[in-house]
Amino acid sequence: MAKLLDSLSRLAGAESGFQRYLVNTSWLMTGRGAQILLGLVVGAWLSRYLGPDRYGGYAFALSFATLFAPLANLGLGQIIVREIVKDPLQRDTVLGTAMGIRLIGTGVAYSLIALGLLFFLPDPETRLAVVLASSAIVLRSFQMLIYYFQAVVKSRQSTIPHLVSLLVSNGLKVLFILQGLDVVAFLWLVLVDAAVYSSLLVLAYNRQGLNFSDWSFDRELAIRLVKKSWPLMFSLILFTIYMQIDQVMLKFLGENKEVGWYNAAVRLSTATYAIPFVLTNSLFPAILSAAKSNKPLFHQRMTRLYHLLIYTSIALILLTWSFADGIIQLIFGTAYAPAAPVLTIHVAAALFVFMGHAAEKWLIAEDKQYYFMLSVLAGALLNVLLNLWLIPIHGITGAAWATLLAQVLSYHVAHLFFGPSRKVFFIQNLALLQACSGWPLWQYLKHRRRSDP
Repeated sequence: MAKLLDSLSRLAGAESGFQRYLVNTSWLMTGRGAQILLGLVVGAWLSRYLGPDRYGGYAFALSFATLFAPLANLGLGQIIVREIVKDPLQRDTVLGTAMGIRLIGTGVAYSLIALGLLFFLPDPETRLAVVLASSAIVLRSFQMLIYYFQAVVKSRQSTIPHLVSLLVSNGLKVLFILQGLDVVAFLWLVLVDAAVYSSLLVLAYNRQGLNFSDWSFDRELAIRLVKKSWPLMFSLILFTIYMQIDQVMLKFLGENKEVGWYNAAVRLSTATYAIPFVLTNSLFPAILSAAKSNKPLFHQRMTRLYHLLIYTSIALILLTWSFADGIIQLIFGTAYAPAAPVLTIHVAAALFVFMGHAAEKWLIAEDKQYYFMLSVLAGALLNVLLNLWLIPIHGITGAAWATLLAQVLSYHVAHLFFGPSRKVFFIQNLALLQACSGWPLWQYLKHRRRSDP
C-alpha cells in the first residue's frame, strides 16, 4: 500500500502534505472496495438464489426507492465539506443546519413515495417491497457525518462503521439464503444496514469529543446552503433518475426477469464508479485549498486527476470487453447470460462518468455547480426519451445504449453549450488527447528516473 500511495503521490504531483490526502483516499478505497467485493460475492449468491424473476422484483423495489433518496440528501454533501474547510469554527452550526434541512427533505421524499405507491403500484406485494426498500431513508440522515470526516481528512472514522455495517448486513444475507427466506426478508436488511452504519457513525463522532447538543440551526445559513446546494440537489436527482429509471421503465415496459438481467450487468458496471468517487471526494479538500490560494496549482492538480481517471477507466473498459461473457457466467450463472451484451455497452460509459466526477469537483471549487446541474438535466431528459424509444424495440440492450448516450452528453458534450463550463469541455478533451498520446506516463517515468538514486 505504501508503494501504491507513493506512486499516486508522484502521478498527482504531490506536494508537502498531499500524502495525507492519499492516505485518506486509501481508507475510502478500503470501504468502497469492501462494499464492491461483498456486493459482488453475496449479491451474486443472492441473485442466483432468487433467480432472474424474483431478483428483478427485488431490484425494482430498490431502484424505485432510490429515485427519491436524493430529496433527503439535497446535494449538501460537498457543500458541507466546503463550508467546514472554509471555516472550521462554524462546524456545529453547519452540521446542525444541514441536519435540519435533510430532515425536511426526508419528509418530502416519503410524501412522494406514498403518492407513487398510491397511483402507480397497485400490487400489494410490490408496495410492501418498496416500503421496506425506502424505510432507511430517514436513518441515512446521520450519514451526513461522513462529510464532516472528509472535511477534516479523517475518513478512517467513517470507513470503520461502514465496514462493520457491510459485514453485518451481508452476513445476515448469507444466513437468510441458507435459511431459504423470501425476498421480503432481504429487503428488511436495508433498514438493518442503515441502522448499524448510522449508529456507529454517531459513536465515532462522539469519540472525537464532539456532541450533537452543540449543534444549532441557523435560518440564514440554511437559506444560503440551499441556494448553494440546489443545483447539486437537482444534479443528484437527475443523476439518480438516469441511473435508475431504466430499471423502473423495464418493469413497466417488460418483465421482472429483464430487470434482473439488466441489474446484474449494471451492478458490475457501476461497481467501477466507486474509483472516481473515492479519489475525487478524498482529494477535494486539497483541490479546494489550491483553488483558494494557488490557481496554477489548482489547474495542475485537476489535470493530473483527469489523467489518472482516464487511464483507470480505459483499463477497466478493455478488461470488461475482453471477458464480459465469462464474468457474467462466473458470477451470476447461465440464467443471467442475456446480461453480457448489456455489460459490454454499459461499461463504456465509465470513461465519461470518471471524467464527470472530476468536472463536478472543478465546478464546485469554482462555485459554478449550476452548470453541472444543467448538463445532468440534459442527460436525464435524453435518457428518458431514449428509453421510451429503445426499450420496446431492443429491450435491455436498448436501455443500456440509452444510458451510455445520456452519460456521454451529460458528462462531456453538454459542457460545450454553457459558457461558464465550456472550459471543462476543452480541458477534458486536452486531457484525453494527452492520455492517449502517453505524455502523462512519459512525464511520470521521467520524474521517477530523476528522483531514484
